[in-house]
Amino acid sequence: MKGITLTTALAIVVLMFTGCTQDEMPTTNQNAFTTNSTLPKVLKNNAPTVQRFTNDASTTFTFKTNGGLEFRFPQNAFTDASGNVVSGNVDVSITEYLSKSDMLYSGVTTSSGDRILESGGMFNIKVEQGGAELQLASGIRYQVNFPTDDYQMDMQIFAGREVEDGEQEVFVDWEVAQGSWIESNDSVAQGRDSNYRAFINILSWCNLDRYLDAPTGSQVRLILPEGYGNRNTTVYMVFDENSVVYLFSDKDKKEFNSGRYILPLGWDIKLLAVYQDDDDMEYGLINSKIVDDHLETITSMTKIDEDALKTLIEGL
Repeated sequence: MKGITLTTALAIVVLMFTGCTQDEMPTTNQNAFTTNSTLPKVLKNNAPTVQRFTNDASTTFTFKTNGGLEFRFPQNAFTDASGNVVSGNVDVSITEYLSKSDMLYSGVTTSSGDRILESGGMFNIKVEQGGAELQLASGIRYQVNFPTDDYQMDMQIFAGREVEDGEQEVFVDWEVAQGSWIESNDSVAQGRDSNYRAFINILSWCNLDRYLDAPTGSQVRLILPEGYGNRNTTVYMVFDENSVVYLFSDKDKKEFNSGRYILPLGWDIKLLAVYQDDDDMEYGLINSKIVDDHLETITSMTKIDEDALKTLIEGL
């Protein structure tokens, strides 16, 4: 990750269409990420899967995910629904979203209200015993080490809040997690460490982020060929690093646009549209740079198979 200037590589912003108009969608849908339910099947097929760990809650325990996140829980960290501290084995389930492709396949977005975020790693965690969900005991925080090769001092921990729209689709809006923090790490400057050490008090959606603020910029608009403005079409706008928001359909203007998100002038972008109807898939791709009154047009879509689309996405 790099500094937020027009002369440095900036965050990815992926703008995704879910098939409803802006008027039909609550504002939370423009600030959040969707679960797999609204995504084309080919994307869901490649979404990150749940990782499971079993440990003794009576002891301090640690584990490491496939993506390199390191978790450390103190002893007696969990309580049941009645507030009783639990002992014995507990089952920890984690789904992590660390790369651009993780976010694209799963529908993950990174925004907080009307502000765009850059993610240093996100996950969804649940702890159970005997099938019953547990909570953190009062005052308990667990440690997560997020690996990085470019430490940024303004990173914060964000908690995800799930929201349903009028069609029962689930979205998540990110808010700063009160009571969680990132340990100050002076050793990073001397190159002795490459981790964010976070202390977290939530068992749910969690994201390591920083704000990508811009005082001026432009809304981004995209026109697709006639017939692609429906729930079978997904549109992404991709920058260089980890940031994702939606592109919405405006039926009156017959376009997709970024709604109230204003994106800084000069950012390099990739616009990717994916259409799937049964087993038929098509795509369109544009490389561009944000300018005033930004408008792009994809005049035709090209057929693509799942393997080729996967290669394309993982190369963005």
